[in-house]
Amino acid sequence: MEYYGAYNRADTVSDYLKVTLTAEDYQVTGYLGEGAAMNITSNWDTPLSMDNIGSLAGLSSTANLAQVTTEKTSVMRWNSLQVWEGGLAPTFTLPIHFFAWQEPRTEVQGAIMALLAMVSPQLNDVEPNGRRPYPLVLDIGRRIKLTDVVIQSVDYDLSAPRNADGYFIRNTVNLQMTGMSALNRTDVPNMFN
Repeated sequence: MEYYGAYNRADTVSDYLKVTLTAEDYQVTGYLGEGAAMNITSNWDTPLSMDNIGSLAGLSSTANLAQVTTEKTSVMRWNSLQVWEGGLAPTFTLPIHFFAWQEPRTEVQGAIMALLAMVSPQLNDVEPNGRRPYPLVLDIGRRIKLTDVVIQSVDYDLSAPRNADGYFIRNTVNLQMTGMSALNRTDVPNMFN
């Protein structure tokens, strides 16, 4: 495995403020940036909203006219009942900062290279059976840890400062990530261990 970023850094920054991404062949550690966010979404719908007497074929005009003239409605409270339609995998927006303390090539440049490799597939030129991007382990501040996470996009600054050898001396990488599946209720406490 190849290690990049602040992986073995005896700096004064707490490990609780660092992010580590581990794939099959790379591990990248950086500093968690402001605005980092995690989102878990549950889909709810109101499938009964149109199941009322006034929505029946041939009665809708009469029901609408009655509502206008009498201020009464055929809609009932149960028409607003929510039905769970499933959950989505957790998503993450992660700004990660990299700084060159001693070696820009591994602390910044290599970290960006490894993240770009993590988001990329390995496809064959003229035949199928290539490889999709590897799922990875996401560790945020040594308190939130998820396996089977994939990177959706990597965004970094091409005009960030460089040293005399052309390596970035600092950069911020913005990652959009998602889990491979929705979390179960029992998964949540384990995620925070």
